[in-house]
Order: sequence, then C-alpha cells, then structure tokens
Amino acid sequence: MTGQVAVGLEQPHIVIVGSGFAGFHCAWRLSASLRRHRARATITMISPIDYLLYTPLLPEVAGGVIDPRLVAIPLADTLPRVRLVRGYVDAVDIAARTLAFRDQEATTRQLGWDRLVLTPGSITRLHDIPGLADNARGLKSIAQALYLRDHILEQFELARADTDPDRAAARRTVVVVGSSYSGTELIGQLCAMAQTAARRFGFAPEDLRLILVERSGRMMPEIGPTLAARAERQLRGRGVQIRTGVTLTNVAPDHVDLSDGTRIGTCTVAWVAGVSASPLIHTLGLDTLHGRLRVEPDLHVPDTTGVFAAGDAAAVPDLTTSGDITAPTAQHAIRQGAVLADNVMATLTGAAARPYRHRNLGTVVDLGPGFAVANPLNVQLSGHLAKAVTRGYHLYAIPRAGNRWAVGMAYLADLMFSRQLVSLGLAPSSIARFAASETFEFADNQSARCNPTTNRPPNERTKTMTPQQQSDSADNWPLPAEPKVLVFDVNETLIDFESMTPLFERVLGDGRALREWLGHLIMYSMTATLSGLYVDYFTLGPGLLKMVGDIHGVTISEKDAALIKEGMLTMPAHPDVKKGLTLLRDKGFRLVTLTNSPPTPGGPTPLEHAGLKEFFEDHQYSIEACRVYKPAAAVYHYVAQEEGVPPSSCMMVAAHVWDTVGAQAAGYSSALITRPGNAPLHVPGLPQPNVIVADLEALGHELVGPGVNA
Repeated sequence: MTGQVAVGLEQPHIVIVGSGFAGFHCAWRLSASLRRHRARATITMISPIDYLLYTPLLPEVAGGVIDPRLVAIPLADTLPRVRLVRGYVDAVDIAARTLAFRDQEATTRQLGWDRLVLTPGSITRLHDIPGLADNARGLKSIAQALYLRDHILEQFELARADTDPDRAAARRTVVVVGSSYSGTELIGQLCAMAQTAARRFGFAPEDLRLILVERSGRMMPEIGPTLAARAERQLRGRGVQIRTGVTLTNVAPDHVDLSDGTRIGTCTVAWVAGVSASPLIHTLGLDTLHGRLRVEPDLHVPDTTGVFAAGDAAAVPDLTTSGDITAPTAQHAIRQGAVLADNVMATLTGAAARPYRHRNLGTVVDLGPGFAVANPLNVQLSGHLAKAVTRGYHLYAIPRAGNRWAVGMAYLADLMFSRQLVSLGLAPSSIARFAASETFEFADNQSARCNPTTNRPPNERTKTMTPQQQSDSADNWPLPAEPKVLVFDVNETLIDFESMTPLFERVLGDGRALREWLGHLIMYSMTATLSGLYVDYFTLGPGLLKMVGDIHGVTISEKDAALIKEGMLTMPAHPDVKKGLTLLRDKGFRLVTLTNSPPTPGGPTPLEHAGLKEFFEDHQYSIEACRVYKPAAAVYHYVAQEEGVPPSSCMMVAAHVWDTVGAQAAGYSSALITRPGNAPLHVPGLPQPNVIVADLEALGHELVGPGVNA
C-alpha cells in the first residue's frame, strides 16, 4: 500500500475536515457554486462518521421522542458531488499541505490538499473532577443519547427489585450538570420520560429525583432573564430540583458530591457543561484564542495560505460586538459554513472574500410535552406557541426531506400516543464514554479487531513511514523526532514484580511459579479480549492462582489469595525508576501510566505504595476505561485522545515486547526496558522497539541526548 489517498484529477483539491454543521454547509454550498461557475475542483470531506448529526434533537433522542436514525443526515445522499472519506484526522502538516488520518481499521493514511477547511467541531469540556470521565456521560453523540435513555430505564427496573432503600433511591435519581440549551432540554425530556416510566414501574412521583446543577448564579445564562425564569418555573413545576451556584467535586458510581458539601445518591450523571475545540486544533502549532483556532473575519487562518476554519473549533470574531468571538452554536456554524464556501470559491475565481457577520435570529428551547421557550427575532414566547415555533424551526433546518418528514411524523406520534419505553441495549457504557464516543475510537470496533490489517506492524499499517522503514528488517525502527508523551507500563516496568517471589515460594513452594502465574495472567487476559469478554485483573488473578495451584498439586486458600493480592498492591519501585523519571520529567516530557490493573478504590494505589505518584498525578490510566486488555489498539488510542495528542506523539515504555508491539501497531513509538526475564524479540515482520535499554535512567540519557528534541 502506498498510504497516499489519491485524488486522481489534476485540479485544485479542497479538503474539508469534519461533517458537522459548518463543514456540511460549506460542502453543500461549495459544490453548488462549483457547478454553477463550471469551475474544476475536487471536494473531499473527511469525517469519522458518514452523516451530519443534527445535535439539537439529541435530547429528544435521549427522551424517547425521536428515533436515532432520524437525526443522522446521510452525507452520500445530500452531498453527491463531494468525495467522502471515513477517517479521524490526527495531524496536519501546513507546510507540506498534507494531513494524516486513521481509517476504521486504525490504519494511518495521508491526504494532500490545495485548500483546507478545518471544521472538526468540539468535544465535551471535562473539568478535573475525580470520577467524572469514568462515571458520567455527555450528550454529543447518538451513542451517548441512547445510553442515557437505556441506562435510566435499566436503573428504574433495578430500583424496583432493590432491597437496599438508599441504593434504590440512587437508581431513581438523575443528575444533569449544565443548564445551557442542551442541559435544559435534556432535563426536560428526561423528566417526561421518567414520569412515564414511573407510572409503568409503579413508583410514586415523589420517588423520582431529577436534579439540574448549574455552576453560575442562574439557569440558562445565554438567554434573557424573563425566558429563563419561565423555563425554571416550568421545570420546578414538573418536580425538577434546580441547584445553582454549585458544581460537582466528585463523581462516584453511586453518588456525586457538590461544592457546597452536599452528597446526592445517584447512578446516572449527564455532564453537558460546555464544549472544547477538537483535540486536533492543539496539534497544529497555530495561534489559538480561548482554546479555539484564531481566524480572521473572513474565516482565513492567519499566517497560512489556503487554510480556513469555522464552527466550534474556530475563534470567529463577532463583528456585531466589540472584541468578542461567536458562541459555539449550530446557528453560527450553519451560517459560517456558507461564508466558508463563498470565500474558498473566491480563492478559485479571484473574487473578494467577505467577512462573517451575523444577525441574531433568536433561540428555541424545547422543554418537553407542551412547553418551550423561544425568542424569534427578539419576540419572547413560551408555552404551546413557543413549542410550535421550536418544532417548526427544526423541521425547517433539517437539510433532508426524508429526515424532515420522519421527524414530523415522530412529533405527531408524540402528540397522539404515550412515549415508547424500550431499553434497546445498542449503546453500552464503553462506547458512550467521552473519549470513545466523541473522538471516535475506531480500533475498538469489531471490524477493526477482526480485520488482519489491524494486526499488521506499523511498517505496513502506518503509511507515513519512508520506504526504507517499510522493509521487513527487524532492526530498522528509528526514533521519531519528538515524542511528547511517555506512556509507562507499571508492573515490571516501574515496580519490581520479582519482589513477590518469596510469596510464591511460601504459598506454592516454588518461586518460579511467579513467572508461570504471570504468563497465564497475560495469556488469559488477552483471551478475554479476543473473545469479547472482560474480567478485571484482581478477579482474574486469584482464579489463575488457584489454577496454578491445581497444576502443582497445592490447595490455595482464601488467605493465600488475599496475601498475593496484597503483594500485588505493595510492590516496591525498581532502584533506577525515581532517578530516571526525574530526569525525563525535568526535560519536559509528559509522564503518564497505562496499566492492565483496575483502579484501587478506597485505598492506596501500587504507584502510591511505590512512592511514584508524584510523577504522574492525574495522568494514570487503566484499561478498565475501555474494558479490553493491552495490547488492543483501543487502549493506546484512548490514552492519546485523553492526553489530546495523536498516537505518533506518544512513546510506550514497557518491559514486555507484547506491549511495545501493540503500542507500535497503534501508531506509538516504543522503548523496551529489559528487566530480568525480558528481552527483545527479533522476528521479521514484527516492529522492533525504537529504544532498547536496561533501565529508566539509561532511557532518560537516551531520550535527552543529542538529536532528540524533548
């Protein structure tokens, strides 16, 4: 494979990154302009999904009013003259006029361009709140909307049978954080669905708790106080508790803690407290403003040629105010898309570019059955009239007749019939996570896992490598120029696994059984992943210990198993580790960990026991987040996405070849630490580590030496 996605025509190539509102409307208008002017140019849209997601209706998907297919506008039908490429863009080389993207099988490819339109959109803005990423879900994708609906219904069913009153109450409690348009609409729709479900399950109305948490002093700060007050009265009248001036400080599986010290028992937390620009923006090396890519009023990116940006990822000057930028709303993105199209076309025809200037058409907010607030053209409406305006606006704005008609029928059914309460089970928790759902972790899907291409080494899968690097040589894997993030395995790499040898001698009568047990642990964890199953290490380990005991004719008691588990949590660090980590940290590398072990709730972690927590702080990752074991590509991509960098900026540091191979197959570079019992594997066709050293101190000297820019 060449790795270059060829255009096939000697004419200007316009590449649009992202299929959100701005990118979609740019492509739509631009293709029409090219046809009208009979201009020769090729438009390619690259997006991880093959549809425009009509995000304003996601609350109604979560509330069970609208089928999820109806909010997905197929690109192939609506953009017939646009070439569509499925992929997630990881990096853009402005000077070389190329970009790198991952396809559905996690293969990295390159695409050249003459004009580039950056509309990658946004992701949920997560704050540094313990447990937030693991125990809350957002509302930026169909998977997240479906998960919320299914999860709430499942929790209600469990509450009906739960004999613990506190736990049952937590299952009947829903917390939504953020009272922007999405948060307020979501709590309104969930309230209506929950009340219908309560009647079905036989709950009293007072048994349900729906709580809206808003950090600012009042609800919906984006709209005027009059409409916000009407919305608040309506929600309170339906039983919604509204807490303003507070936010979350901790999110656990069965409760949340608020900044005022209140603890709320809940098993459902929806986090819709704002957005951040796509992680791609921070890899460009271009000027940003408030985390968004700075652009001129005509949407051109400063200090570039032929590069434009708009939508949630761009800091577009608001020419109707002084020194402000436009809000990340669908209304702005749609109109910016039209200006993008005109100004890209102007670069082809020689016409003058025009600035983006908007007129506020107003806001519509749907709050569930029979009620909405709206201010079209600054006319303040509420109640049934606002509801009609709101639904009429959405039917007008959906850019496809088939979807428009189907949504209209769903609205009619909502008026005539009760809500259908069905838990479809199509969106498990793993794919509704912020990272997997919003940055499109392709490697976690079954097609990528089963396709032979996914398991090829980087010399076949990562198409950005040179022909010399694409040979089968087992010794030709040079170090990338600038790894930014060092991802450390924990067991054996940082902490001394051999320290458990005396325990195995005591329990099994043979210290060599430690290596036997570890081999089984690795083999059966991979077996679980390949089989589509998941059991955490602390459950799998004791079971395998008993199996090894049976092999050796030794009965393993519960006390023995507890002793081994305690040993796993209290292993010391290797003597070289602190000095090596200090050297790497002082040279500017970002240090994170990725372990196959699950988190340790309510007690010190192995890193804390080993005295290493200070080097990693909040950058400690577990495969528990993905529920697949290393070396599955999904876990390596998960860490890169959480750190906001492409995989090529990460180096896996591990004592196991299977870990370095898996990381390199996911696009990382790697360093092998040859701890006792570990050595390189020289096999043609498998990638060799970029660096092979005996300990972390040697790694520090290797990476900060000549020729490596940290």
